[in-house]
Amino acid sequence: MQLAEAELLYIKEVEKLDGFGQESFAAKDTYTNDIFIGVSFIGVFVKHRNGRSIMHHRWKDIGNIAHNKSAITVEITSKDDTIMFHTVSVISNNGTGRLTGHG
Repeated sequence: MQLAEAELLYIKEVEKLDGFGQESFAAKDTYTNDIFIGVSFIGVFVKHRNGRSIMHHRWKDIGNIAHNKSAITVEITSKDDTIMFHTVSVISNNGTGRLTGHG
C-alpha cells in the first residue's frame, strides 16, 4: 500500500469516529449541571458529561452567539429564545472565542 493511499484510508476511518469535526467546552447550564457545549459544521450542541445529547440547534436557527467572561449566550431565532451557559475554567474561557468566531 502506498503512503498516500494509507493516509486517505486513515482519514476516512477517523471521519467515522464520534466527535469528529466537533469542538466542545466544559460548561454548566442554568441549573449548574455539568455539560459540554460545542460546535460542528451542523450547528451548536449540548451534551451531558456522559455524552448523551441534550439539545442540538442548526446554524440556520441560531441568530447570535456571544460570550462575556464565563457566560455564553446562544440566541435561538426559531424559538425566540436565548440560552445561557457558564464555562467552568479560565482555560475554557480562552477557548470560547472559537465557539463565537472571535478566537
